[in-house]
Amino acid sequence: MAQPAVYRSAVPSIATLHPSLPQSLIQSLHLDQEIAQGDIQQNQLAEESEHVAAALSSIHANGYKPAVTHDVKATAINRAVTLRNTHAQTQFHCDDLTEIRNILLDLQRRAVQQEAIMTNARIIKRNQHLRSTTPDAALTAPVKEIAGSGLNLVTVINGVALAAAIANVNLAHNPIAVGTVHPNFDPTSMMSNDVYKLIVWYNQDYGIFPADSLGARRDKVMHWLTTPIF
Repeated sequence: MAQPAVYRSAVPSIATLHPSLPQSLIQSLHLDQEIAQGDIQQNQLAEESEHVAAALSSIHANGYKPAVTHDVKATAINRAVTLRNTHAQTQFHCDDLTEIRNILLDLQRRAVQQEAIMTNARIIKRNQHLRSTTPDAALTAPVKEIAGSGLNLVTVINGVALAAAIANVNLAHNPIAVGTVHPNFDPTSMMSNDVYKLIVWYNQDYGIFPADSLGARRDKVMHWLTTPIF
């Protein structure tokens, strides 16, 4: 009878690595769960660690608890990835884990994008409130939440030549990390090229069509800035 797989090294708890976390949070999410070297591997532990990483990512994104810092969130994600990687190696009995690592990296990218989406939800709700109470107040720029460049979107709206011109004056448009804040954001005085540059930077077209006037394009950008999606 085959011996059960065991953990080859200890996996410390999140509470051990971040002892200043509130006890109420530690208890509610079981952040004090340690794994000792030689403990029998359990898929449930990997799944629980992923749920914890998702919960702490959401708490961090929403700012519910200041103690849940970026480092705490990163620790939770790394711990979950470590356990999932351990179980993947055991199950597939292979040394070349390139595909598995790619899957895990994709999960990390999805977690970063989810955090950006949650951050933007807060920003847009705040912008909506400002727009209704203080119309002249400056609006906050959303963070980038879609990876890659929007040059292809500009091409669809206004042709290849314009897209190429924007690329030439903004060589650093890609790659821009998801979660990055736009450095020069001013939606109040946008001309056509400014709208196109936003499309390139955020990789979003805001529902703009080729036939739209400049006024219509501005309105659509403003709608994106001030209309919550959930």
